[in-house]
Amino acid sequence: MKKRFVFLLGCLIAGMVLTMTACGNSVPEENRAVYDISVRVEGEQLVCEQTTTYTNAVADKLDSVVFAVYPCAYTEGAADKAYVGELPDYATVTFDKIESNGVETEPTFEGAYMTLPIDLARGESATFSFRYTLGLPTCALRFGLMDGYYNLSGFYPQIAVYGEDGFRTDRFSTVGDPILSDPSDFTIRLDIPDVLVAATPFTFATAPGEEGRKILTATEKNVRDFAVVLKEGYKEYLSDADGIAVRYYSLSDDAQARCDLAADAIKTFAKAFGGYPYNSYTVAETTFDADGMEFSGMAYVAANASDFTRAIIHETAHQWWYNIVGSDNIFDAYLDEGLTAFVTEYYALLDGREEDFEQGMSEIRRSYARYERMQKMRKDASSLDMTRPIYEYTEYRYVMLVYDKAALMFDALYRLGGREKFNKALSIYYRDNYFGRANKDDLIAAFNAGFGADVTGLIEGFLSDGAVVTTFAS
Repeated sequence: MKKRFVFLLGCLIAGMVLTMTACGNSVPEENRAVYDISVRVEGEQLVCEQTTTYTNAVADKLDSVVFAVYPCAYTEGAADKAYVGELPDYATVTFDKIESNGVETEPTFEGAYMTLPIDLARGESATFSFRYTLGLPTCALRFGLMDGYYNLSGFYPQIAVYGEDGFRTDRFSTVGDPILSDPSDFTIRLDIPDVLVAATPFTFATAPGEEGRKILTATEKNVRDFAVVLKEGYKEYLSDADGIAVRYYSLSDDAQARCDLAADAIKTFAKAFGGYPYNSYTVAETTFDADGMEFSGMAYVAANASDFTRAIIHETAHQWWYNIVGSDNIFDAYLDEGLTAFVTEYYALLDGREEDFEQGMSEIRRSYARYERMQKMRKDASSLDMTRPIYEYTEYRYVMLVYDKAALMFDALYRLGGREKFNKALSIYYRDNYFGRANKDDLIAAFNAGFGADVTGLIEGFLSDGAVVTTFAS
């Protein structure tokens, strides 16, 4: 007899375990998960079937494997919410089948994580099978349905990242990016109504499905996550980035310039830091509560973005500093957001527009200097430390420290070494942490090598609650 697991109950359990360990830059090739996911869109629901094969390359023996089920954070009364306030409609998560190596398995749930018992020696593989239905929340977030836009990311059970103390179960947060993922291999099938246009990463083949429906299929390797936006009436714009197909989706009748900008950013960053790893890149305008969000081979950009140019460049830069070079965006958020914030402005310099670069950095410098002066008036020096986990930030502090202060650190490094050494350092950082997870020591090693000098003190000074930036930014 089939058992029916209603995950909503697990989502309400509080007291999640938080593993407070930083990750090194090594993600073993043989440790990656292989996902095969079929998704059928039926109105406000996703009906999904999934198999995930996981090979143990992290421990002599595993007695369980942990999956993150992030839609839990969108359920009503979730212990750690993805939303602020109330939603018109909350997510629902129901499992009809959970199997390990073909055997029905009784999971345990804690917060947004489910643990499946398994006896897995090092080098051995296990295959987990799921059948589940997701009710979509009404929201303009990473996952949800709003104004006819289906934002579908992080919806599938995902192998949790393995840290020094085992599988990590970091709690969700509305501040920062609480989702960690390692490179994996994906096969995706989307069964959707004909009226919906799919903005997908990579290149999907399209075939007819049932009457009035179509099926899109793709396979891709070295993917940290999978995201797609579905929308009726989407217009597709195309550009080329030295052989990489760039697609831009919008309801606008004139978005070609935005598509061309995304293509130019791909070419510019590839030349400066290292090659883009996929054959295509997609940007989708959608309803979203921030200006944008990055995923492997794809980005959301808010349809009402305050600055489309910066949003497109910023999310495209994340293909290097988040996707190719991963990091711990919970405990070392400055490594991806801070570097990306600087590179967003640096793009103008790489494009030959030095005045625009200086103006952009001046705005960041003034903004952060005001913040630092305010904190000094409050005698709150500890708030200048940007090495804390995202859970200790307010939204404002997160922007000031993880974006602005960190961008100033990279600007200081650029001005110390010049463009040639700076680009060399980031190229080394890219090469040495290709599809891994970098940490502070990896960043320091790359800049020391690229500069041919020890810049540890400069980096450590910015990271701490010291007064380095007071002098620099005033």
